[in-house]
Amino acid sequence: MSAHFTLSGKIKQVGILALSGGVKKSAISYQLSAISYQLSAISVNKLLDLKLTADG
Repeated sequence: MSAHFTLSGKIKQVGILALSGGVKKSAISYQLSAISYQLSAISVNKLLDLKLTADG
């Protein structure tokens, strides 16, 4: 009984570690996509500014 309990405890521990690792990876990828979104928004704003100054 105790051997089975320690085994399930280890499996839970590994599962929790894998879960936290996955959460960290998804957080990093979310930050990267947010940064790329900001950069594309900045470049769009610059293009709009250039177009406005060219029209004006």
